[in-house]
Amino acid sequence: MALVDTVAENAFGTQKEETRKFVTQKCDACSETVELVAGDIIFGDKWYHSICWKLKKASIA
Repeated sequence: MALVDTVAENAFGTQKEETRKFVTQKCDACSETVELVAGDIIFGDKWYHSICWKLKKASIA
């Protein structure tokens, strides 16, 4: 999960409010959230659960 800082102006454009949001990664195979644990795969900009990676690899071979 990556942390992203954002700054937003209020309706009058005078006061700024800083917020922090977590960016969640989605598995490229099943589209579920990936919280990295041992065995999970990051391949370029794609993230996979361990089991999803194994199934994808098996379907390619």
